[in-house]
Amino acid sequence: MGISSFADIDTHNGKKYLFHYIDNDTQVSVFPNTYLSRTDQIESKHLPEIWRASIDRFKQVITKRKNYLDNLPSLSEGWISGEGKAPTASSTEIAKHLLSCISNNAQWFKGLPKIVMGPLPLGGVAIEFHKDEDNALFISISDDGCIELDVEKNGYFFETITSHQNLFSSVIEKYGAISR
Repeated sequence: MGISSFADIDTHNGKKYLFHYIDNDTQVSVFPNTYLSRTDQIESKHLPEIWRASIDRFKQVITKRKNYLDNLPSLSEGWISGEGKAPTASSTEIAKHLLSCISNNAQWFKGLPKIVMGPLPLGGVAIEFHKDEDNALFISISDDGCIELDVEKNGYFFETITSHQNLFSSVIEKYGAISR
């Protein structure tokens, strides 16, 4: 479940259209039946209100994801194929803090990411921010406090380890690099 950039341009039958992705990843036209002959038409008088609506919707998604995280520590042991540890409150709190920081600073992103998340089998939380199919940021917050960032940029992968204190700035830096 996620929301991606409000200003996705899609070409259909040789014409360009402006699309928006909402919570259930269903493609919905922001300007129904509106044909965009040039990309620069995105910078219309409607852009600020579309962006604000997208940010509001994104914040609603973040709130739902934080509620989801609240329930993860109650997973039963062996939740996946008889194996699997429930995430601790500590790892879910770090993940919630990250989501809050992302939500509070979403207006600075160049396109909103699609968010995928879930528990890690060994305990902890995985969060993915996808710009598109070839550019994503994968974050693993382990119960032992280890935080790993894997970046996919144009199909190539890079890995780094960070601390809780540097998590937000690292995520902003890495997501910024893939969203250009």
